[in-house]
Amino acid sequence: MLIHTLKKGLEQAALGLSRHRIDLLCRLLHALIQTRSVNLKKLAFALPGLPKIDRHYRRLQRFFTSGLSPSVFIQLILNKLVVTGQTVTLVLDQTQWKLVTTHLNLLCLGLLYQGVSIPLIRQSLQHTGNSHTRDQKRMMRQGLLTIY
Repeated sequence: MLIHTLKKGLEQAALGLSRHRIDLLCRLLHALIQTRSVNLKKLAFALPGLPKIDRHYRRLQRFFTSGLSPSVFIQLILNKLVVTGQTVTLVLDQTQWKLVTTHLNLLCLGLLYQGVSIPLIRQSLQHTGNSHTRDQKRMMRQGLLTIY
């Protein structure tokens, strides 16, 4: 039901997305909720349809390298998921990755929906180690302003 509602909302919004991209995005969201993973191989396996897993995998790679910003969808998703007067749960998470010699330290804020965190805001921290309380408070304030 959520995917159908989201698809209608995306079609009505003036985002400049083709029918095929909207369809893939809705299938991708369903696969994300189903697999609870961001691993493209797992998502490709969860996408419905006849094509082979490798074909789905390449389609997802093309989708993510197309330069489409996730921020385009945040307000649309919030409009569909957040009901006035209903309690929402925000999730604050920090992750560190090392890509060859580059260190990535990200602080992310997500909206918890049916046990899945939908990312709303992310910030690259310019230091290694844990995030500072001031960064966490700033992100929570920014997230609340985004939602309300």
